[in-house]
Amino acid sequence: MSERHFNKPEEARPVCHQFDRDLPAYLEGEERPGVPAHARQCPYCAYAVRMALDAVRSGKTRIVPD
Repeated sequence: MSERHFNKPEEARPVCHQFDRDLPAYLEGEERPGVPAHARQCPYCAYAVRMALDAVRSGKTRIVPD
């Protein structure tokens, strides 16, 4: 599937917004239990995690968009 297919809809749920705020801290090792729990239920946010992990693996320094 293309990346465009996984763009979040404009009316993303509040829990998706919280996920977006917590993801960088989670990726830095901070405890954020809501991140993996939400990613298991939301295909948009699960895709964001996969892309962030791929960026880390490839050595990119910027993994979270503005």
